[in-house]
Amino acid sequence: MPLKVLILGHGEMGHAMEYLLQDHHQLDIWEKFPQSTYPHAVLEESVCRMQISYCSACQLIRIMKLSSKSHH
Repeated sequence: MPLKVLILGHGEMGHAMEYLLQDHHQLDIWEKFPQSTYPHAVLEESVCRMQISYCSACQLIRIMKLSSKSHH
């Protein structure tokens, strides 16, 4: 079951989370200083719609485990 995940920040960890989750979940990515070449979420709009509104490394591992169980 796809989750709605808001990734806070699009630095090294944010890019890694995006890469690992993008094929199985709906992602919004918020960036404090967004680049015009990449669409970023508006925090106040996205946070209300997301099931996970902060994604730490521990949550990333949990999401990946849930994803692998649902695809078997």
